[in-house]
This record gives sequence, structure tokens and C-alpha cells, in this order.
Amino acid sequence: MGVVIGILALGFLIFFHELGHFLAARMCGIGVEVFSIGFGRKIFYFSHKNSQFALSLIPLGGYVKLQEKGSCSYKSKPASIKLFVLFAGPFFNFFLGFFLYCVIFMHGIFALTPVIADLQDNSPAKSAGLLPNDRIVSIQNTQIVLWKDIQKALQDYTLANSTDPLHISVKRGAQTLDLYVTPESREFQNIFGEKVIRAFLGVMPSQNREFVSFGFLDSLKRALVKSIESAGFILQGLSKVISGVLGVHEVSGVVGMASALGYTFDEDFLVFVSLCALLSINLGLLNLLPIPMLDGGQILFVLYEMLFKKEANKKVISILGVFGFVCIIGLMCVGLFNDLKRLY
Repeated sequence: MGVVIGILALGFLIFFHELGHFLAARMCGIGVEVFSIGFGRKIFYFSHKNSQFALSLIPLGGYVKLQEKGSCSYKSKPASIKLFVLFAGPFFNFFLGFFLYCVIFMHGIFALTPVIADLQDNSPAKSAGLLPNDRIVSIQNTQIVLWKDIQKALQDYTLANSTDPLHISVKRGAQTLDLYVTPESREFQNIFGEKVIRAFLGVMPSQNREFVSFGFLDSLKRALVKSIESAGFILQGLSKVISGVLGVHEVSGVVGMASALGYTFDEDFLVFVSLCALLSINLGLLNLLPIPMLDGGQILFVLYEMLFKKEANKKVISILGVFGFVCIIGLMCVGLFNDLKRLY
């Protein structure tokens, strides 16, 4: 059952992406000939308002075929309209990811509380007077609700390249105390195995988890931050694969994504929704890659048209199209091979 749910969830993410293109095209007066989930031979279809809606045999994506001739064609529209239609698909994926994160935060999550279990010897936190069982309630007057909020505050401190003390408010029993701690810069290893410099306090979390929900505005803010973090993580991972820091064996395909969705659906529904949000943002970003078959490649051609006031050379487009097709098929094959290797 979980695998079926995983496939349906992945199909919905693809559907939502194509829905963005479809609605934008209709809004701009562009005819839509076909709206298909999947590629290849159509196994089910129906027509409505001059558009054919289809479910196709190969479930590796989807497409919207826009009208090619006449006053309602895609080619007849100015470059700004073309860009709007092309960006609409990825934007819908970004919005869906953001919306799902909002739902998660408003519903509530089980998370580590900002309660200190222990402190490392000779650490800045211990020197400043923090104690085990202290609950950190704010850093630099920013409310701390989750242990992740402490990590985020330290990340911001590192990015700001600051050496000033941090104002930390802690709750100790019935008292609220204001302390000042100057983090140290220490070398750590990130998830990619690289050495990075981060701000260090020397506090360790208790393993107590609480169910925490957030109000509407706070959920919007946290969902936006989470969406940006997810996008940054995906782009960083992609850059590590391209640069060779991560091997191609780390690439996952449709089977792996559907399998992961199915597993999380069986284990934890909130994790399932969170993974759907991450994959939706991932789908939006991947479609913006500058590969001719993807939205990003088409956007480059439109930008060329805007800059030089003429369409790109058709022969060049054709050659790049073949190159893009080979890249996409190659990535799919690598992803499928890795997925099957992990499963079996």
C-alpha cells in the first residue's frame, strides 16, 4: 500500500507542476493541446474545452503541449508571456512545498526542546554560567522554541562573521536569567564530509521531545525559512555531485523517491508530508536547470530572444535538444540503477 501511495504522491507533484504551466498558458490566452502525466503511449485520456487530458504509459514526468500555430499559439506571444508560462511550473512546486511546510508547522511537530542536558568542559557556554536543565528561551531577543532554533542562531552568527557576545536568556527553575556568551569558531565536518568552520557553544540537548504547534504568521515565517533551507540543501547537494565531492551513486531516481515516500507514509505521516514538500521543491529546482528539455533550457532560449531580438538558431536548438535528451535519459538511468541497487 505504501508503494502505491508513494507513486500517487510523486504523480501529484508532477501534476501540480504541469498544472502551473497549464493555468498560466490559459490565463495568457495560449491554447493547450495536451496535458499529460507520463510520456509515451496514452493509456487513458479525455477532452475538455479544446484540450486533451491524458495519463501516459511511462510515469517518468509529464508535459503540457501548447498550441503551435495561430493567434493563440505559444510562439505568437511576447517573450515576457513565455517566461511567465515557463516559470509557472517550478513556481507551483515551490508554492506547494511552502504550503505543505505551513500545514506541518500549524498542525504541530514533535521536536527536541531547547533544554540543555550537559555542557562540554572548557566550553564558552560553561564559562558563561549556563547549567544543565537550563531552558534557552531567547538568543539576541529572538524567541527559541526548538533546539533547531539554537542551531539556526549559531549559523546566523557564523555567517555574520561576528565576534560579539550573544545575549542568551535562560529559564532556570522559576527564574529567567540573562547571560552573555561569546561562541568560539571551531572546525566541524558537514554531511558531505567537508571541513567547515562553525560557531561553537558547547551545549548538548536533552532527548526530551515535545509536541509544538505554531500560529498562522509564525508558521508562514518558519515555512519560508524551511523552504529556503531545503532549496539551499538541494542546490548544495547538486553542486557536490557536479564537482565530484559526492559520487553519482548518491543520485536517486523515480523508484527511489516513490519508495521513500511509501516508507515514510507507513511510518510517520508528518515525515511523509515533509518529504513531499522537499521533493516538490526539488522538482521545481531541477526543472530550472539549463537543459533544453527542461523549463530552465527553454527560459535561456527566451532570454536570448529578449536580448538579441531574434529567436535562437533552430539548428543549435536541435543539437542542444539532443544533448539535453541524452543528459536526462542518462540521469534517469543512473538514478534507476542506484535505486535498484539499494533495493536489491
